[in-house]
Amino acid sequence: MRKDGDPELLADIDDQIDAMIDDGTYIKLYRKYFRDPIAADLIVERPKLAKQVMNTDLAPSRR
Repeated sequence: MRKDGDPELLADIDDQIDAMIDDGTYIKLYRKYFRDPIAADLIVERPKLAKQVMNTDLAPSRR
């Protein structure tokens, strides 16, 4: 499916990702499966996530 294929589905997915960030599930799953810091562009896109990873090993490196 293309990115612009179904706006309602994309909105639902965004809502679910936001819910996972809010309740801490996103960070828990990220730590389980990944070792690298979270991408800086994702931090810009999801400000609540930025607050959760600030001053942790998951914060993107500043270059």
